[in-house]
Amino acid sequence: MKRQPTPHPTREEGEVARATCHLCGAQTLDLAPAYDRLFRVTSDCRPFGSGGAIGCCCHCGLIQKRVDAQWEAEARTIYDTYRIYAQSGGGDHALFDAQGGVVRRADLLVARLLEAFPVPATGRLLDVGCGNGNLLARFAQLRPDWRLCGTEWNDTHRQNVQAIPGVEGFYAGDLDQVAGGFDLITLVHILEHTPDPRMFLRRVRDRLNPGGMLFIHLPDVAQNPFDLLNADHCSHFTQTSLGDLLAAVGLEVVVRGAAWVAKEMSFLTRVSAPGQGIAPTTDTASANIAQQQRLLRAHMAWLQATGQLFRQAHGEPLGLFGTSIAATWLFQERAGAVDFFVDEDQHQVGRRHLDRPILAPAQVVDTATVLMPFSPARAREIVQRLAKPGLHCLMPPALENHVGVSEEA
Repeated sequence: MKRQPTPHPTREEGEVARATCHLCGAQTLDLAPAYDRLFRVTSDCRPFGSGGAIGCCCHCGLIQKRVDAQWEAEARTIYDTYRIYAQSGGGDHALFDAQGGVVRRADLLVARLLEAFPVPATGRLLDVGCGNGNLLARFAQLRPDWRLCGTEWNDTHRQNVQAIPGVEGFYAGDLDQVAGGFDLITLVHILEHTPDPRMFLRRVRDRLNPGGMLFIHLPDVAQNPFDLLNADHCSHFTQTSLGDLLAAVGLEVVVRGAAWVAKEMSFLTRVSAPGQGIAPTTDTASANIAQQQRLLRAHMAWLQATGQLFRQAHGEPLGLFGTSIAATWLFQERAGAVDFFVDEDQHQVGRRHLDRPILAPAQVVDTATVLMPFSPARAREIVQRLAKPGLHCLMPPALENHVGVSEEA
């Protein structure tokens, strides 16, 4: 598979290049070398070729893509042809526990949200970036007397969303079209796509009714190096960098669901009372920035080592475990030299991804080699859970311990 050319020259290790941070506006975005040598993947799990740039702001510490005209054009292209949950025919993302039990992500998030906070029997909910309405549909089942609204990039899923009981409005386009105040606003996998997250959160916050809550769920890049490869994710948050941003825009964290979903994080927030939301001290802020910088360097090194290891792998036949970002990335890195994909989600089994069959773990022959594109701890957990004798699984390289992230994370 041929790599797409990039208009930006490749930098070598040790060179320094800077750009403007899209969070704080400082011209202190220190770009990481060699990022444009890595293939990228869209958030709907399509190959996207190499290119772009990534760095860490030396002023605020946010790990981020360089948001320039190229990134904006690429993002528009991705969103205009977006295929939500295409591998499973539109079904929501499946989550598996250590025993192999499965739950859909929207179902889990709504359940955890209702467990964590006393959501009243009536109110008004806005789901920003509602997709095809999975979260709204589940919320409507558990709180049938709430009035619901959703927003999306375009009209693709308008009919699906409007058919959900309790939905009174669907808005395609800018958030400014949305009328009225809300008792609960949800941002599920939205903030990481937003080029100006500070201003965006302020606009969302201003749509809360007095006492209203804002729920944010997004990837935790500290737990997931593969998130750096997502072409249309321009902000890569950790618990620390998101916590600093929430404080800066006047939002108080009520519930922090760091372990609700593997590799992701959840924050239930409300508008801060006067005197709260104090920014970290200079020493704390400096330490946090240094942590983010070390994290980016460690993740980049690990991705390069992982790509090299898996490019050299051999097997007859050879498969990739999973059908999402990491597996799609490695498919490109191996120039398509893959015979099949493996997935535990029964909605995907029997379909095809990148013109290769998707098999259930039990369908994989004992002579196969399966590449495990996960963090080491996650890969071990999957292999132990499957307990399929004779199956050769090639594990990823060790992930160094930085910023509180270890192989046990």
